[in-house]
Amino acid sequence: MERRQFVKEVANKMRKNMCDLFIGSGISAPSGFPTWKKFLLPYLESIGITLKEEEDLPLLAQYIVNKNMGNRNIISDAIFNTFAEEYPLNKYHNIISRFPVRTVWTTNYDNLLERTFSDRNPRVVSLEDSLVHPYNDTGLNIIKLHGCAKTAAKDIVLTKEDYDCFQFNKPKFAQRLREAIINKSILFLGYNYQDPNIQLIMTQAYHMMNEITNSHFILMCEITKEDGENDESFNQRKVRFDLWISELNRLGIRELVVPKSEYASVLLEIDRKAHESCIFVTGSHATASPEVEKRAQNIGRFLAEKDEVILNNGQSTGIGSIVLSSFMQHIIQNKEDMNKRIKIFPNPYIASPDYEDDPNLIPDLKSVRLSLVTNSEFIFAFSGGIGTIAEIEVARSKGRIVLPIICEKNDYDNPAIKRILDDESNVEMLKELVTNYMEIIEKREVPEDEDVKKAIQEIIDGKI
Repeated sequence: MERRQFVKEVANKMRKNMCDLFIGSGISAPSGFPTWKKFLLPYLESIGITLKEEEDLPLLAQYIVNKNMGNRNIISDAIFNTFAEEYPLNKYHNIISRFPVRTVWTTNYDNLLERTFSDRNPRVVSLEDSLVHPYNDTGLNIIKLHGCAKTAAKDIVLTKEDYDCFQFNKPKFAQRLREAIINKSILFLGYNYQDPNIQLIMTQAYHMMNEITNSHFILMCEITKEDGENDESFNQRKVRFDLWISELNRLGIRELVVPKSEYASVLLEIDRKAHESCIFVTGSHATASPEVEKRAQNIGRFLAEKDEVILNNGQSTGIGSIVLSSFMQHIIQNKEDMNKRIKIFPNPYIASPDYEDDPNLIPDLKSVRLSLVTNSEFIFAFSGGIGTIAEIEVARSKGRIVLPIICEKNDYDNPAIKRILDDESNVEMLKELVTNYMEIIEKREVPEDEDVKKAIQEIIDGKI
């Protein structure tokens, strides 16, 4: 599949909340966790088996258990000891943490995904009984199909017998995944699709829909010649890989194969495209001066004129309210569908004015604002107080670019504006995106309205 089309289709699915993630061990491996093959190697050697390139790993795990009189603990204990360790998150985790998805499936035993999405307070499901409880429809669900390093040994999917009996032993998991495959799209990452129970579920879903499935996607690294590998061996692996791709296509999975060095950049493109032209404007909750109010109105109107822009509103008073009002006026005058142009994110702190400047509430505010910021591609920030600073910090923690909106000379002394301009990484990206605007900022001058509009247009165009 062509890269641009792959990114576009996946991102569009995410924007519509029609895409789940399925994370395999390839995402955990860069953090230091052993691959399944490396994990099994010493146990296989102990029973006299030499591991080859293409092996039925669940069957080999079954051999190990059988050789030990059916005692699963020899491997399951090692799983708990190995995969319960605290390994660092890697670059892939940092990127996918920003994806606007609500369900993450995984066959991994480790807790890296729980930590990846920790600031979204995910509901982690590793036991079937947990599926009886209602889903977290507005938050994030992490479903661990093969169990977790912190659960009982009997819940770990490990051997050939476990795979053969998966649908009987874990029928709720199997059914829930089938429903996801039928009703939504799935993006497989770090996964080579050689997991027997997943392939069985995909095949069943395929037949349940009379051979018509949703589009599913898998991002893979291209195979390369290994050190010491001869041409015949490499060509055989390549032939098998290509045939496997054909089987994926038959089941409705469309692939993008890239060099390993480009894997992260594709994820970054999906992240940006999934939030493309979704903009959040923040600033002071206090009554604005005439100059500030006029600029906020002009920005709201200018953004509304851009058909591709979606305004994310956080139900704030002050700047946020002024921008929203101006944006809505344009939408109403042009008889556009407001639901397609504006997204509202609840803000419980508008319940009382006393909440706005309470520093004790900042940690909770950051948590509440995470969804808003994660679903915004860019943040435009006027001068503001501790709430604005909190939103800026959340935005930067998620890699979002924050553009300072300067209305008056004394804005340069505002703590929120200072927080933006003290962030060297953010400033460097702004210099590439909005060079002329940043030259004005560096001189501590007040940009004209046309300078601000030009900067906003350059950001929307994404000239980086």
